Amino acid sequence: MSKKISLPIFIFTAIAICLVTFMTTYVLITDRADVPAVDTSSDTESQYNEDLQKIIDKLAIIDEKYRENYIGDLDYDRILDYVMYGYTSGTGDRYSSYMNEESYSSYMETAVGNMVGIGIHVIYDTINGYIEIVNIIENSPALESDLQIGDLIYEVEGQNVLEVGYDLAIDLMLGEEGTNANFKVYRPKADSNEMESIPFSVTRKKITTQDVFSHVYEGDKSIGIIRIDSFNGKAAEQFMTTVTNFHNSGVNKLVIDLRNNPGGDLNVICSVLDFLLPYGPIIRVINSDGSEEGVIYSDENYFEIPIAVLTNGNTASAAELFSAALKDYAAKGLLKNITLVGTTTYGKGTMQSILNLKDGTGLKLSTSKYNPPFSDNYDGIGVVPDVVVELDESLRGVSIYKISDEDDNQLMAAIKALTE
Repeated sequence: MSKKISLPIFIFTAIAICLVTFMTTYVLITDRADVPAVDTSSDTESQYNEDLQKIIDKLAIIDEKYRENYIGDLDYDRILDYVMYGYTSGTGDRYSSYMNEESYSSYMETAVGNMVGIGIHVIYDTINGYIEIVNIIENSPALESDLQIGDLIYEVEGQNVLEVGYDLAIDLMLGEEGTNANFKVYRPKADSNEMESIPFSVTRKKITTQDVFSHVYEGDKSIGIIRIDSFNGKAAEQFMTTVTNFHNSGVNKLVIDLRNNPGGDLNVICSVLDFLLPYGPIIRVINSDGSEEGVIYSDENYFEIPIAVLTNGNTASAAELFSAALKDYAAKGLLKNITLVGTTTYGKGTMQSILNLKDGTGLKLSTSKYNPPFSDNYDGIGVVPDVVVELDESLRGVSIYKISDEDDNQLMAAIKALTE
């Protein structure tokens, strides 16, 4: 793939230093190589040192009180993790998180498509503060259990999520292959608006992710249906191979299902979009001061085919960029026969960098915003489909994998958009 980057530092940041991610929390329950020294020569950095010293002094006072009065033992490794969780939570960056050794290792394994876990995608439940399940991976322990999309995990290993915090609760979901993840979820009762509590104990296992799934629609063999679970690992390669094989077999229209897709990393989404877009911008990266940091362009070679994109409220980050980019090019008349179907997407227009802290731990924090090729940033807004179709009430909470094509009213609407 040929790419033109307007600023060299963008390449360095995106490729050589850190893993840039567009994802919401991605639990498949399931670098920056250095941290620069602080130059104290400027007023700003002096203020930084003063603020940091306040934190250190307060911690020292608390530590002294504990050592003098606490009847129990102090586990400083555990305390350190909690301090880091508290710092990232206190910044107000809803997408930032500290990763201890286990969670950082799991995250990096996930990035290349290998992990141990129960097989769920989750996001932060902004209404209640719990962990919301937004997708259940095929052939995973979670799919074999009675877990449902929309379940709210409120307790993990006996600890309330609100008390320990979202990040630590996510870490508690992690563990070794063959061990059990024990947690409780809230789920609406079928006959009322009340919530019932349901306990789960799901055995973790090694999961090799297949991010792209496909089949030919039986009702019209000219339509291929591609579901992309995330833009991670080998998703770009899997997607391009699938489209090519479809084309060779006579498929000339695509439904690309991005429902419950939480996003992915920079290189993968750019590879996928480069495959589908003519020459032009793919993504515009915006600094915190509003200036444009860099632009990634697609090359002149592309695969043009009528596409209907399926989205919902759990379509997030890179998946939203995919939807917005196709919509932008269609609006400009640069692509034909592009239709977005479903409901408005999640609304996450920021990028996070995964920073290696050199001791086996990591830090995920928001470092920039990204804009679609031609339109405005959709952070907090989402991408609105061309054809708005709500999923039938009877299918709410049911895994997409368990719904037949004919019973999936959103999919049928996307096929209708293609055939008409």
